[in-house]
Formats: sequence, structure tokens, C-alpha cells
Amino acid sequence: MPGIATHFKILERSMSELKSSGDSSLIAIGQLMETHSKYAYLGAIGPILADFIPSDPPPDLDFPFGYGNEYTALWKNALKFAGDNPANGAKGMITILAEFQEFLGKIQPIADNEDLGALKDMRDNGEVDSIMDTAAALSSLVADLTKIPDGFVLQIAGIIGGGLKPVVNVAVGSEIPVKETWTIREQLFWRQTGEFVQKLVEKAESSGRDEFKAYAYGYVTSYAGLVCGSPFLNSIVGGTYRTDWWRQRWIGVFVDAWVHGYYETPASLSGDTPSPPYDQWKGLCEANLQEKIQFDGVDIESILEVINTDAPFPSVLPADFIQYWRETYESVYGPIDPLSRFKDNSLNAAYQMTWAMLWFQTSGYVVGCNPAPPMRPPEDCSTEPSWADPTVPGDSGGGSVPPEPTIEKDADVGKIITGVILALLGLGQFAAGGLISGGAAIAFGVEQIIEGANDINWAKLRCDLYWYRMYLYRGLKALHEVMVLGGLQHPYPSELREDPIILNFLGFEFEFDSIRKNAKSQVLEVFPPKPWSGAIGLVGLWNEMPSRPQENPGTIAYLSTGKYPDFFIDDDTNNPLAKGKVSDASPTFLHTDGGKVGQGPVITGANRPVEFGNAVANALDLFKTRAYPNWNLDADRGLAYQTWAFGIDNASPATYQDPVEIHPVNT
Repeated sequence: MPGIATHFKILERSMSELKSSGDSSLIAIGQLMETHSKYAYLGAIGPILADFIPSDPPPDLDFPFGYGNEYTALWKNALKFAGDNPANGAKGMITILAEFQEFLGKIQPIADNEDLGALKDMRDNGEVDSIMDTAAALSSLVADLTKIPDGFVLQIAGIIGGGLKPVVNVAVGSEIPVKETWTIREQLFWRQTGEFVQKLVEKAESSGRDEFKAYAYGYVTSYAGLVCGSPFLNSIVGGTYRTDWWRQRWIGVFVDAWVHGYYETPASLSGDTPSPPYDQWKGLCEANLQEKIQFDGVDIESILEVINTDAPFPSVLPADFIQYWRETYESVYGPIDPLSRFKDNSLNAAYQMTWAMLWFQTSGYVVGCNPAPPMRPPEDCSTEPSWADPTVPGDSGGGSVPPEPTIEKDADVGKIITGVILALLGLGQFAAGGLISGGAAIAFGVEQIIEGANDINWAKLRCDLYWYRMYLYRGLKALHEVMVLGGLQHPYPSELREDPIILNFLGFEFEFDSIRKNAKSQVLEVFPPKPWSGAIGLVGLWNEMPSRPQENPGTIAYLSTGKYPDFFIDDDTNNPLAKGKVSDASPTFLHTDGGKVGQGPVITGANRPVEFGNAVANALDLFKTRAYPNWNLDADRGLAYQTWAFGIDNASPATYQDPVEIHPVNT
């Protein structure tokens, strides 16, 4: 499925086309969405908003599955790592990094000006003691990250591999859990998808509320984007959301980064060569996408307080909007069981978690944005010291650590930084011991410098400061790359390059495919693969195309291979509306055109599916036709499949078979 940044771009392109269409009714829709843009952008998120809706069946349904929202749990862990804990005063990564950077900023001019008086002032006004507290806070944060069994790293791994596994993924011969056990996300992507859009629009228009209309019209653009874009992403992923749920999200961050840069720069392509080059494209790391859905009362401080104290989310979304959304949902999917955790506040909470996720990914506050390496070292510096890269294993198997201060008369200011630079410990446990010892030595080192004032080696200090800054730069860069590997942050524009990205981290090598693989439609010989087991190891992660056996019967992921995302977004030349209308449902659940010629695996005759035209053209067509078929929004069985279920003739209970038994459903 395309990510939120891509959906926002489809909305923006659709609004532009609506306002220039020459059709007064379409112009009015475009202007209304522009006037009430935060509702339109919220609508453009579409069913993805349900990622954060807690949904579980009534307790009398006894199925051996977890019913909490694991995606929410994942992002709460990430936000706890990033932000301060108002409940106990613990500092998060953002505050710690800011304090370290401020400390470094004050040390550098001291070295440049050889200003011993300023150094004494730092000691006397308590700044040295304060940075010791910051070092201790970082040590505590790292301990929480890596502790067993409930540290951040292991929790995230468990959630990605097992917690987010769709409940329909069961062993061959096992019963498929009934739809009442599915998450709200799975309901909105898999069942009555078009009916939900239709009810949203009808109810909004009958209400007379322009805000509701803007939301519903934004949702229409999301629906078009998913029907046209999910098959495109499936061809890159090598599987569907059901079979490769985290690789879907991981590929999505690369596609989002490409889409944002391509349209915002703006850029063009000649083959695979971009103009301007990728490193000159605009990035998502400071795009502040959360501001596009900004309602009064939402801010990161209040969200962090909720996360750290388990308090209810404050009311931000208007109550009448929540009522409109919930009534629409129940009119399509039936009454929500009163024992379910899906309450009136659930949509409000899901909105604020979505806002916080966008803040984490696109505000630039977590690990910075496109950090630049330090300038060239001073001319009188020696060669690079062995400890200047924290991602290289040291003698103990952890990362390299700057040397601890020693008791010597000519101790220099640079050694104060020993504990300071270890802000990189968000990467893991590699230097926790060095942080503790280095932080404890700061105050002692300052006293030694001041006492030996006549013997300070200022030139060496300036060199050490340079290498400490390089240590910090490399550590933050590695932390960003680890977050990209985990699918929590988007790659920087400079990482959208044509050669693979190699991440060497503590002796392990991970390779990201080039952007030609991670944002360009592919030819697949095996599709879809059998579902991923969820097992996570050091190799074979979601950064690799799945190589599992095919789930039969095989289908087609995408016909037009070798295309970049603008093809499915708004390419009227190569992918016009005439290629296929989302609004045009076939009499059967697979929409075909009798054998259209195209690239990719060949299926001839009436079984060859249609590849719909671009999403923006289809969105405009949907505003005209008001016809919304029940397409499977994950494109789970390939192109142009409407909603379906396991089993034949509604047999109950359905079982997972090989080959898969499929039947169409519209309820």
C-alpha cells in the first residue's frame, strides 16, 4: 500500500486537477477541500488511519490471538525512546542530543580562542555537572533499549515479526479466524471497501457540513490511490500486505521519499537518471507532514504524557466528526460490540498517534535531518584515530569508544567530550560502559585542565574536538540508517541513489537495494509468495525480496514494469484513464479486458486483469460517476480483484488450503 506521504501527494494533485477541470461541480469540490484542508488531508490518509484503532472482539470469542493494537505499541515504544517522560522526568533522545550539541557548541569556541576563563565559567556555573547528568540519562536510556526481555529493541522485533502478523495467516488445514477477529484496518482494506466510501460521501453531503464533505472527498482520493497504487507496490515488495506486512511498510517509506522529492523539488527522469540529482531533491525529514492534519490541541508534549502515563488521549477531534465517522462505519460493518475496545475515543486516539508518527518521521527533531560531516580537520592534526567510528566493533564486540580521560598535567579540554559524544547509544549497547566511565570523568577532567593551565595543548584539543564531532556525525548517521532499516524513518534524498546502500553496523552488513529496486515496479515470476513466518534474523530481513514458494493459484502483481511511482499517480501520457477505470466493476470479482497485451507474466484471454489508469485521473472520474466497487485495497490477489474470502461457497469454517480456495464476497 502507498504510504501517507504518497496519499497526500495524490490529494494535492487531485485538488489541482479538480480546480482546473472546467467543470463547475468538480471545481467546487476542489475548492471545498482546499478551504477545509486539514479534513481533506485527514481523509486522504484513508483506511490507513485504522492502523492505530484498537480493535478486539468480545471476550466470549475464544481465539488464540492477541487482540491489542500492536502497531500502536510499536510506535509508542519509538516515541518513548525519542521524547521525555513527563511522569518521572526521564530524558529522551531528543533532549539528550540537544544538550550534547549545546555543550559541544560551547566547547568549540573555547578551543578556538584558547579561553581558559570561559572553561572555568562552565565549571563554576554548573554546566559541567549538568552534562554529567545528561550522560547518566543517556546511559539509562540505553539500558532500557537493550535490556532483556522487555527492552525497546526486542519489543520492536517481536511486534514486527509476530504481533503485526495478520490473523488470517494460519497453517495449511487450520481454520481461518472469522472476520470479527480481524483488526479494523483489515476490515476497511478487505471488506465492503467501496460501500464504506459511498456511505462516507452520502452521509457527509446529507449533513450539509463542509468539513465532513472535505474528509469524505479526501477519502475518495485515498481509495483511488490504493486501488491504483497497491498493485504497484506489491510488485516491488514481491508480496502483498497479508504475506509480507512489514516489507510492505518498509518499501512504502522508500516510495514516499521518492514521491515527495519528485514532486516537491520538482524533478524529472531520463531513464533512471534524475534531474536534478537525488542529493538535491527535497526530503521528507523536515517536511512536517503532521502540520497538514493539525487540529487545535494536539502537540507532541501532550501525546508523550499520554504514552508515558497511560492516560486517555485528550479530546482533539470534534465530537460530531467522530460521531459521523462511527455511524458511517456501523452502517456498513454493523454495530460495534459494546465490549470492544473500539470506543468513541478510539478515532481520536488513532488520529493523535498518526500525527505523532508523522512528527517522528518528518519533523527533523529525532536524530536531525541530513546531517553534514564536520569540515576538514585542522591542518596540524594527525591521522584519524581508531575510535572515530562508533559503528566499528571494538575489542569487546561493542562499538568503538573515545579514550577515557587520564590523570596528567597537560590534560586537554577535548577529553571532556568522552562521555558527551556517546549520545549515539540509541544504536544499542555498544558503548554503554564507555558512556558511564566517560561521563563520570568529565568533572575530574575539567579540574585537571584548570590546574594545569600553563601546559594545555590547545592544538591537540582542536584535533580531538574534530574527531569527536566526526564520531557524533557517524553515530547519528548510523542511527538514522538503522531506523530506515526498521521502516521507522524515510531515507534522505542522498540515499535515493542508484547504487545499493551498504550499512556496516558492529560487524554485520545490511544492504538496501538501490532506488531502482525499492521504488520501481518489478517483473515477478512468483506472486504472491506464501506468507512470511515472522521470524527475524540477521539476514533475510524485509530488506530482501522474498524467495519463498508461491501461494497458489498464482496471480499478477503488476503489468507495467520498470516504472517509477509517478506512473500510477498522475501519468496521463503513459497511464491514462482509458487504461482502466476504478469505477468500472466487472460482473465477476476479477476485472478483465479479454487479453490486453502488456509486460509481466502472461495470462491470456478473459483471465487477464485490467491495470487501472493513474490515481488522479481515477479520482476525478469517481467524483463524476459516484461508483465505488468493493475492490480489495491491498490488491491481495493481484490486479483488479474485488473483495474475497477464503473457502468455497461461503463454507464455514473456512480453512487455509494449498492451493488457496477463494470466493468473492461483498459483505
